[in-house]
Amino acid sequence: MQLTLIKGFEGKVENVIQVYDWDEIEKIFDAIDWKVFHIITLEKEEGCSCDISGNICEDGLSASLTFKDQLFVIEEAPESLLFAKTLLKTFFLNENSAFEKYFSKKEVQKSFPKRNNNRFFTIVMLLFFLSIILIPFYFLFKDDLKFLGRSDVSYARAVVVNIKKQNYGGRYFFQKVTYEFETDQGVYQGEFLGGNRQGYSKLGDELKIRYLNSDPNISDYEGRYIKVTNGRNSSSYAKAQKRKQDSLKLSLDSISEIKDMDTVFIP
Repeated sequence: MQLTLIKGFEGKVENVIQVYDWDEIEKIFDAIDWKVFHIITLEKEEGCSCDISGNICEDGLSASLTFKDQLFVIEEAPESLLFAKTLLKTFFLNENSAFEKYFSKKEVQKSFPKRNNNRFFTIVMLLFFLSIILIPFYFLFKDDLKFLGRSDVSYARAVVVNIKKQNYGGRYFFQKVTYEFETDQGVYQGEFLGGNRQGYSKLGDELKIRYLNSDPNISDYEGRYIKVTNGRNSSSYAKAQKRKQDSLKLSLDSISEIKDMDTVFIP
């Protein structure tokens, strides 16, 4: 049986001797200045050895075991030199006992760890990816979900009565638009977030909204009406929309819905 004594992190070997009984090992162990970093290795044969390393000042102590050509590191570091020496003695007497008592199931993986196949981890990751997909889908189509499969849907012309800016980062913002419309059941209000897709609104703008006959409090934005003039200075955008409307023969909205003939519905 061979005992190797190494001093310092640089791996300088102090002594290598052949030992045959525990008393020899204990005397060498007790003679070491454990205030300085040392490593003492007791090797029975190739692939079967035990190391005690560290110091009692700053780094603390550690222990490792090479057993059946696999490296194991103790999970809880030795709290004292007596504990470390007891561990080394257990290995000297029986390496199987040392493994079972101090190192069982403490294998250090030399290769990259395998992917975690834990079922809980898989479920959490699945829910995470689903949330990435479904949450934006919900906020994008939540208004449509209110009307899904409903046959009691009607349309009305609404007027913008209030606008608030709702910031969503830096200089960018949504418009929180409140509109008001009238049905046979009374006057109701609704809200939507306006932006580039819906177009920005102004007080007094006229909108087309849809609502449920059974509950007009449930409504959402469908489009807006814009005024078009035939003057020389009318905006190119309004003219383009009017040409588009004329070419489609007002297919986007019926003439009966347009109270003023100088307005065009823009979905």
